[in-house]
Amino acid sequence: MEHKEEFICRDGTCCPQTFNEALMELVSEIGQLIIKKQEDYGKDNILKFGELGIIIRSSDKLERLSTLVKSGMEPNNESAEDTWRDLVGYALLALMLRKGWFELPLLKCTLDLNEGKTKGTGPKD
Repeated sequence: MEHKEEFICRDGTCCPQTFNEALMELVSEIGQLIIKKQEDYGKDNILKFGELGIIIRSSDKLERLSTLVKSGMEPNNESAEDTWRDLVGYALLALMLRKGWFELPLLKCTLDLNEGKTKGTGPKD
């Protein structure tokens, strides 16, 4: 039986062992974040201004991130890591808009990208 050594991250969780595992972990986390925010915001905030609105929101996030990185200061609110997650989220929403997927029904669910499935209870809206 092959023993796979587990590494412990700074936060006490098991660290990914490969680039692939690390990427899928982040994609899963960000997917959950987008779903939670979509449940809170609904779709009208994005549909009102479309892709241009996403570009403006992303620009605001980039300016904030640039200020934090250049100054080296600690943020008062969301962390730089949170800002990076938001930027990834905005990019995914823009792609969904372009593909015509943004208005698909939102399921009250959890996303498990390791299994490639969503577990839902039916449309939220």
